[in-house]
Amino acid sequence: MPVEKNVMFAAAIAAVLLFIIIAAAPAFCEDGSPRLVLPKTVIDLGFSFQGEKTKLMGEFIIRNDGTAPLNIKEIRPSCGCTVVEPESKVVHPGSETTVTVSVDTSDKLGKLKKSVFIKTDDPGMPDAKVDVLIEVRMKDHTTMNPGQTLFKGNCAECHAKPAEGKSGEPLFEAACAMCHGHYGLGGLNAPGINDLGWLDKNDSSYIKKAITKGKPGTSMPGFGAPHGGPLDDSQIDSLVELIQWWKEGFVFKTNEERHGRINRH
Repeated sequence: MPVEKNVMFAAAIAAVLLFIIIAAAPAFCEDGSPRLVLPKTVIDLGFSFQGEKTKLMGEFIIRNDGTAPLNIKEIRPSCGCTVVEPESKVVHPGSETTVTVSVDTSDKLGKLKKSVFIKTDDPGMPDAKVDVLIEVRMKDHTTMNPGQTLFKGNCAECHAKPAEGKSGEPLFEAACAMCHGHYGLGGLNAPGINDLGWLDKNDSSYIKKAITKGKPGTSMPGFGAPHGGPLDDSQIDSLVELIQWWKEGFVFKTNEERHGRINRH
């Protein structure tokens, strides 16, 4: 009898285990569908200097954790300067494919974000996106010497000639925005000056002196003509007036009618 009981007990255990396996099988096998997995949804391609390396490149992975082949129906960038090339548009179960991304940095400046849009036959996530980060920096200038090299030779094409005949906001955008950012909101090589805290600390005389004579020990040269710069007194005064106007808490000035005033208070 003890032997028979042991046999019956073992049979019962085996039946229970078989039931568990059968019941759990659908969970493991699912319904034969693909499953898209993106290990990274943001990739950083790093930086280049303006006018040098014209392309930044990187890659990301598309993985299939499902039980059926994953078909990439469409993969496209957010703009024409970005190119995406998947290694394969069919990803088998348990496998992955590498997507190469390249961004043309020509005529770009600053920190930028591009996107790659992906459409697949994954019923749970048919649409996905990977963001691509890049940065294009201006070349750092050496500390200015009395000869004001920034306004001579090839450098003058960017730092002197665009200022000719301009004043106020157009002048700032032509000569100052490349360092201080558009409308003074902050750039790559210099602080933002359309900032209420900065403006409260610095009056008109300080601003005029900084524009005219520059700031020793920094990459800010003297823009005044007596110091080798391209600006006359009236142009400098127009910049001081513009920057002081920002104290009112508005971003735009001459084109306020077109854009509407933007109050930052």
